[in-house]
Amino acid sequence: MNKKTLNTICFIVSVVLFVWGFIITAANMRTSFLSIIIVGVTYMVIGAAGFLYVLTLFNKNNQDDE
Repeated sequence: MNKKTLNTICFIVSVVLFVWGFIITAANMRTSFLSIIIVGVTYMVIGAAGFLYVLTLFNKNNQDDE
């Protein structure tokens, strides 16, 4: 498996995690189960971190290609 495919998979997973965390957080804002909101925010943070990580990898790969 080449790097580009791996990066794409990481990218998709991080976006899915972020969206899932956002949905969990938004859905539970009314009921305000703090533990569930913390889980949702954690998903969002992990997703955002993965997203940024993949972006830096893409930038690094693009610079290597030139």
